[in-house]
Amino acid sequence: MIDGMDVIAVLNAAREAVTHARSAGGPSFLICNTYRFGGHYVGDKQNYKDRAEADSWNKKDPIIKLGQVLNGLGVNGAALDRIDGKVRSTISAAVAFARQSPETTADQLETYLYAY
Repeated sequence: MIDGMDVIAVLNAAREAVTHARSAGGPSFLICNTYRFGGHYVGDKQNYKDRAEADSWNKKDPIIKLGQVLNGLGVNGAALDRIDGKVRSTISAAVAFARQSPETTADQLETYLYAY
């Protein structure tokens, strides 16, 4: 089992699995335990979550933790802000592309489907 809240731990486990597979060792299965920050739907007030537990998980946010690791390695805040800007721009472009794309038609529903 891997701490799915630790980006470096997940990266190392994935590298190990890829190396294992490429050396004819066969497939691997990674179990990465994480915490779901968001609700089940837009507007979910998440009243079912204990506030103290949610706060403790928020302190383990993998994006914030990775930023702290990178900062400790000498990556400054300006560089992290540039990375954040590029990520947001990429996401915005993907959303715009999806919104501008035509709706899937009924005859396309099984396109790229590999199993029934």
